[in-house]
Amino acid sequence: MEVVLPEAAELDHLYSNVLTPGNLPGLWDDHEELPVESLQKIFGGGATLMVTHNGYDDPLPIPRVPVAAISQAICGAVHSGHLWLVNGTVSVWEEPVPEGVVMPGAFLYGPPSPLSVFDVLPEKLPEAWQDGLATALSVSLALSQQHDRPLPWSLIRQAITEARHAGLITLETDHAHWPCELSEADSVRIRRPEGPRPQPLTPDGSRDTDKQIRSERVLKPAEIQNLAEVVGELVQALQEWSPTIRVSFELNTTQKELDSKTLKRVNELLSQVSDHWEFRKSNDYD
Repeated sequence: MEVVLPEAAELDHLYSNVLTPGNLPGLWDDHEELPVESLQKIFGGGATLMVTHNGYDDPLPIPRVPVAAISQAICGAVHSGHLWLVNGTVSVWEEPVPEGVVMPGAFLYGPPSPLSVFDVLPEKLPEAWQDGLATALSVSLALSQQHDRPLPWSLIRQAITEARHAGLITLETDHAHWPCELSEADSVRIRRPEGPRPQPLTPDGSRDTDKQIRSERVLKPAEIQNLAEVVGELVQALQEWSPTIRVSFELNTTQKELDSKTLKRVNELLSQVSDHWEFRKSNDYD
């Protein structure tokens, strides 16, 4: 084993969590954004960051990390949702980073704030709507303009999906599936539903149009586990109101169809959760 000082060391790998705000003192300070160029300079060798320890500022030498390893760490942090990457009009979060996007001129941010289901509606986004119609692309462009930087498609797609689940909008398309990639967003038309929004059923099968309240959210796998840990307490706290939990799965089969072998295995797993629960292919756009 060879021991060297940090300033003389060179790492061939950089863990992506090192780059997230708050993990490496002095890397982000109080800045909202971190230029990739600055990150490459910090890990380019010879740099130090000031760390406060017991009331004193101490220099922390940073070992050298190759540019390729830095880029790999950035891609991992962006894909996992810990960082948000913007390069020109390209904005990526919680998705694989396309090749060539991690460049010195790109910027890193912390995870974007969630969008409300109401943020995609004409009342809050009139510039995206015309004659009662919008497209997923026009919503994406208008929201990005509102926030003064291109928002990641994954964030906007989630807001549209949640608005659809809440019955606030309907989706129409000629050939694309939903959820779709940004390249197909212009072919997904968005409308407000005609007539009053249908209310959810009460446990006895009736509808109470005045007293139903609900909370909907698209969850990541890790968040589903978080829900499992607190669902007992939630049900107990709400037991007087007979809470109902509804679960739905949606897959994007634009790039690859769901094969019958995988479908069979998924249905076997779902049936272990609840009898007769199965996954069905559907092109239903309400």
